[in-house]
Amino acid sequence: MMKRGIRLVRTVVGVGVFILISAFCSFAVDFPTKPITIVNPYSPGGSLDLNCRIMAKYLGPILKQAVVVENKTGGGGVVGYTAVAKSPPDGYTLTMLATPMIYNFMAIPGVTYTHESFATIAQLNYEPNLMMIKKGGKLDMPPEKLLAYLKQNPNTVTAGTGGCWASLHMATEYLEMVAGFKFRKVHFTGGGPALTNLLGGHVDMIFSYYSETFQHILSGEIKPVAIAAEKRSVFLPNTPTFKELGMEVVIGTWRGLGAAAGTPDAVVTVLENASREALNKPEVVEEFKKINLELAFKDRRAFAQLIADDVKRFKPVVEQIKQSKD
Repeated sequence: MMKRGIRLVRTVVGVGVFILISAFCSFAVDFPTKPITIVNPYSPGGSLDLNCRIMAKYLGPILKQAVVVENKTGGGGVVGYTAVAKSPPDGYTLTMLATPMIYNFMAIPGVTYTHESFATIAQLNYEPNLMMIKKGGKLDMPPEKLLAYLKQNPNTVTAGTGGCWASLHMATEYLEMVAGFKFRKVHFTGGGPALTNLLGGHVDMIFSYYSETFQHILSGEIKPVAIAAEKRSVFLPNTPTFKELGMEVVIGTWRGLGAAAGTPDAVVTVLENASREALNKPEVVEEFKKINLELAFKDRRAFAQLIADDVKRFKPVVEQIKQSKD
């Protein structure tokens, strides 16, 4: 009788486990069953939009469903990110997370999301900020000499930014905080106008990205001074890092896929694995090279940790900007 009872318990437990495993596997296999949308919160044609479109192109065949890009712009990304944060957490509405997202919710009153409003899927790439000057301008000197000049001449150098709270503005502020510099900041309505004003000699320096300025670098119109990265860029092997110049300045923009918080773990796993598979394709690597981006895959957990670390790191920078008169 006792043995029969034990066998019955084992049978019931075994059946229960089988049902749970079957249900989990069935759920994982059943996603996706309809088209997926990737929301681009920024302007069409920009770097984030291109990231969205490359991933949509290659995720579709892997997931065996259409993946489309929808532009929801406004408020420096706030409109699009808010829409995704409030969307059903089912994995069918994704977005391309990028560093400016965290500046927005830390700095702009009324923003209802935080980094915890999103389930990270995978980081695709990371692009470090690049400090640039105009060739033949007053700052056209060797990097070591230039950085010494900035230290000795506070409030005499104009630094163009892509607008208050934009990533290029934050890079400028971060350099000030770490290196003890002080610039006269001039805010424009985007990185493009800031670059135009550098080329025109209306500002002395800007922070930007290689992917957005490479044509002017290759033509010799502008000169990269230093890159805010752990190591030199494959695109600019002769440009030193700030670390090489004695300054702990590492800042840039990460880009990666995310969904609404609460998206089932099994669904996130499917999307993470599909992203990894896409980024391992040589043709995808080439597509990103064409837009001058170097892939830097991180899984969902590592990506989430990176974002949380950056929130902690840049909170005092945001507070400093709020207290300043710039």
